[in-house]
Amino acid sequence: MNIWMLGGHSHDPKLFFFPHGLRTVTLRGRILINSQTWRFVVLITLNRRERSACLFWAFTSLLCIAHGGPSFAQEPLPDTLYQSEVRFSGEAPRPDTVIWSTDEKMAVFGRSQESEDSIKLDAKRGCLAQFKNGYQPIVMELDLSPGKTIVLEQVDWVRGVEVVGRVLNMTHEPLIATVVLEPRPIQRSDDPVQRDLQESKNLCNSALRFAGITQTVTDGEGHFEIGPLPTGTHIMNISAKNHSTLSKKTVIELNCERINVGDFLLREIGRLVLKFDLSRIKETPPFDVSIQVENPEGWVEQQYEWVEIEKRKTNAIDPIDFTLGTGLHRVIFTKEGSEIFVIHPVFIAPGLNVALIRPTPITVSGKVFDKEGPVEAAGIEAACQGSLASAVADDDGLYELDVWNAVACAVFVAAPDGRRFAEKLDLRLVELGDEVEMDLEFPRSSVAGIVVDAESGEPLPNSELSLMQWTAGTGIQTAFVTSSDEEGRFEFRGAKGGGEVERTRLTASMDGYMPETIDVDVPDAGSTDEYLRLHESVQISGRVVGPAGEPVIGAIVGCCSDYPGGNLTVSANTNMAGDFTLDTSHGSVIFAAASAYSLGWSQALDTDQETLIRLGARANSIKLRVVNSEGDPIPGVALSFSTPETGILPLDLLLKDAALNHQFIRSNDEGYLTTTALPPRVYRIWLLSATNPRELGTVAAPSWGEVTLQLP
Repeated sequence: MNIWMLGGHSHDPKLFFFPHGLRTVTLRGRILINSQTWRFVVLITLNRRERSACLFWAFTSLLCIAHGGPSFAQEPLPDTLYQSEVRFSGEAPRPDTVIWSTDEKMAVFGRSQESEDSIKLDAKRGCLAQFKNGYQPIVMELDLSPGKTIVLEQVDWVRGVEVVGRVLNMTHEPLIATVVLEPRPIQRSDDPVQRDLQESKNLCNSALRFAGITQTVTDGEGHFEIGPLPTGTHIMNISAKNHSTLSKKTVIELNCERINVGDFLLREIGRLVLKFDLSRIKETPPFDVSIQVENPEGWVEQQYEWVEIEKRKTNAIDPIDFTLGTGLHRVIFTKEGSEIFVIHPVFIAPGLNVALIRPTPITVSGKVFDKEGPVEAAGIEAACQGSLASAVADDDGLYELDVWNAVACAVFVAAPDGRRFAEKLDLRLVELGDEVEMDLEFPRSSVAGIVVDAESGEPLPNSELSLMQWTAGTGIQTAFVTSSDEEGRFEFRGAKGGGEVERTRLTASMDGYMPETIDVDVPDAGSTDEYLRLHESVQISGRVVGPAGEPVIGAIVGCCSDYPGGNLTVSANTNMAGDFTLDTSHGSVIFAAASAYSLGWSQALDTDQETLIRLGARANSIKLRVVNSEGDPIPGVALSFSTPETGILPLDLLLKDAALNHQFIRSNDEGYLTTTALPPRVYRIWLLSATNPRELGTVAAPSWGEVTLQLP
């Protein structure tokens, strides 16, 4: 039996067709009869044997069954619907289109006729978006109630911002691509009030997308144009057939009418089939396989070198099929609870790519000993690019461990008596499955000393001490911790000395005192005798203000140890009134940094008085370029600056201030870096490295042009 039926809203009729053999269909909707709105539910049951149809009409709690013809029961719409009115004032310029978005639906109203001066909307919370050709959309959140009338006064229409660019493939040929520009997503809050506001903002975002101003398709030359758009941060998503999708953050400012975002390169998609050979291991399924991509261009706010884009579990028997963008990837093969951590690089080309994962360890073995003989029960750990292999030496000091990747590793050794040291193990030229011998000898140097009160000279028992060493030529850092005895004395046994280390840093701390950090020169054999003086900490209060005396909210406030170029030992943030409290020592230098301001500092001299730190207007930055003796750029160089009042500014303060002011304090790949917002004056420049800071010269802030620093 085939049935044709006209249904839906009276102003938007729809024609439904029910094919032969369909047994039950349900329809819901509204109809308009004699200016009255009716809600209906239709249940159509097809009886193929009797070749008849039964119609059931249900209106909320009332059910009417019709035999031979339908009967109706009236149900007026709830009072909360179509009972609010938004009226445009006589002076307000008319929008072309108005969209009303709620959590249930979206209503679109044409506003081309000047005679239309009001619209009726659902009486609930939602977003009203007004659109006028060539101008930025105007969105507002409204909470409408039945019978309420809202009058929109004079509207200041602002010229819209157009975003243009081009989409190409990796060979710079134009692509037909879809470009979507969306307002930055709002994270859902746990606070009910904030959650309601966020949901309304998301409704406004939906209205913008529905209006079609945030998406387009490129032309034959790969060019696209979107707009007019509102100001703010947007996420641009670009996709094309057989190519990977690209995401990029775009900031639209008010002082421009057209933004050219340049060219976007999309990678072609390739197919990767992974096969496995577990003949050389004894582990059983399941295993984890993840795909990572190196430095994915266009990823939003991505800070990591490798990013995981897909992860699956496998029995390692059946092949696994992935669809990936072309370029360099790596496959990580692991097993939970196991030391297996296989890194398999693979380059994805267009089309089919096949890779074989064959986990095969490198066996590292040897003996752990000191000047007195084998060290029993010593712990050995090898950290190798994300994997960690461990072993324990036997009674003869012998150990054996498996390393799953031919990479450079750091081997850490710890004795039961607390001695520790680290060595470098380079396996990059070793074949998987080979055996490597490595004997490990504990260093014969030690760092010892005493911790005392700076005022009285009395020993401080139970103070905490940490020793950090940088192994020469390896970049390996080794940390030791201990505490002082009843006489305030301490000793770190097994520290490296002489030319084996680039730098050794010793820090002492204790409750009620400010930390103290010093550099230590460790001999090749023997011990040092260090003297650390701790100053009692005091709590100070203060305020951070701007050039006009206005409170600065959310400023970073901190003080630094006497260690040159060291870190902030304590830090805090200012409140809504610009106030802060901080634990520091008498006479220490207090620093403050905030977005759009220059750095500020003051000395904590009197705990009974408020410490005032005044930030100046942001000065022009200093642009520097670091090069070697041949003029080639040196990337990754960290610089600091000093004044007679502050000494060398803390590096982490400069890094935080650089982040606040959207600058950088380490040289990039081209050797360039810009200072943070330093107050106008002459500064001494220091090179910060694993060894002690080294002075490079002086520079004035602000400076005009580019300053070149040549390093030997």
